[in-house]
Amino acid sequence: MHTCPKCKSKLEVQKTFNQKILFGCTHCKIEDVIDYNKNLDEAYLDFLLKFDTGQTPTKKESQNALEKEGLLQSEDKIKKMIGDSKIDDLTRSILFSKKHYVSHFKSIEESDPEMSSTVEDSGLDERIIEALKTKGISKFYKFQEDAIHDIVFGKNVIITAPTASGKTEAFVIPIMQKIVDSKAPRHSVHALFVYPTKSLARDQHPKIKGITDRLGLKTAVFDGDTKDTERREILDSPPEIIITNFDVLHYHLWHRTKFAALLNTVKFLAVDETHTYSGIFALTFIILSRG
Repeated sequence: MHTCPKCKSKLEVQKTFNQKILFGCTHCKIEDVIDYNKNLDEAYLDFLLKFDTGQTPTKKESQNALEKEGLLQSEDKIKKMIGDSKIDDLTRSILFSKKHYVSHFKSIEESDPEMSSTVEDSGLDERIIEALKTKGISKFYKFQEDAIHDIVFGKNVIITAPTASGKTEAFVIPIMQKIVDSKAPRHSVHALFVYPTKSLARDQHPKIKGITDRLGLKTAVFDGDTKDTERREILDSPPEIIITNFDVLHYHLWHRTKFAALLNTVKFLAVDETHTYSGIFALTFIILSRG
């Protein structure tokens, strides 16, 4: 760990785009830019040497040096970039923190969501309509209606919308409608709803179950926290919809368990929070989805 030579606090260390290193202490406010020719430890020794010989720049000198190096902008430049935009205190503190290079600033005004048809005009099963009314939903947002329409007609869909805007209803409703319309045999799994975490899956389960119960469909959570009695019930009398995560799917498909055999009848796969999948995990997600 690299410590401040003045107060012994942990130093903040930032490598810059032009092969230099910024050492800074948030407590006593000393900071300096060191040439990064060899390795971090040697640069740190140079920083200590400059401090011991009294060559560490003052706060103002350091800020001027950072601006000259093109690592920071002056407050005047940032103010010009912001213009007349109204920004909150948090955004302002970040912009003027002198810790980041602000390459571009744009203020996007939140627009009102575009509404669409009423649930009565949607052509959905009456039981789904009643369930939506119970939840206080009388109209669909435009993105919900578009998603429902495309999924009902068998298209693959990606839904992008803000948090708590109704994405769950946008994919759950048409899948349930398709299951009901198909008159598919009971006690077989027709849909998988996959979430990145157990907590999120269990948080969404009551919302989904509130609709499936009205349609006479069964839904269950199958993850690492599922009790043995619940697991046996799922295996012996499979629900139409299973809520799970890719870790569970990966394990059971790999080991070819009885649970894996239930997935042979799956027709629908819904993956929530797809932006959270990256790297090896994303690759596993793709392979499992195509398998």
